[in-house]
Order: sequence, then structure tokens, then C-alpha cells
Amino acid sequence: MLVFYGISTKTKVLGETESSELCMNCCESSIHRVVRERLYFTFFFIPIIPLSTRYTVECPCCTYARKLKKADAKRICNHVSSIEKDVALS
Repeated sequence: MLVFYGISTKTKVLGETESSELCMNCCESSIHRVVRERLYFTFFFIPIIPLSTRYTVECPCCTYARKLKKADAKRICNHVSSIEKDVALS
């Protein structure tokens, strides 16, 4: 019997920063993406168990990423979504 198992990464863009930031790597000023990366144990290419989660802010110009805490990532995403709701209501 042949069994396939391993580890895979799933990436999801949660949102963007509300204002442009200066990148530490390329020194370009742009709106950065907030990204969540999850590492999964896979069984027959199906992600089963999440092993770890990492939140980062990524520069769109050079793809340099710096780590964020979960609370900071959620704060950035919630602040951006509340601004979008205010704009939609007006």
C-alpha cells in the first residue's frame, strides 16, 4: 500500500495597510500586504492538521516580509475594514 503524507504551506492575504509604509529592504514607499501563512500536515495531498501560523507584512515591490504578532495583524485588518464600511455607508 502506498501512502502519501507531508507538509504544505497555505498563504492568504488578509488585507493591506491603511497608508503607505517605507520598506526596510528596498526603501520604496507603498501600501504593504498583511499575509497569514499556515503550515499543514497533509495526508494524500489534503491539509489535515495546522502545525504553525505566521503573520507577516509584505512589501509588494521586493516581497520582503517582516513578522507580525497575531494581535497586530488583526488590528491592521480590522481598522482597514472599518474604514471601508464607513466609505460604503456615505
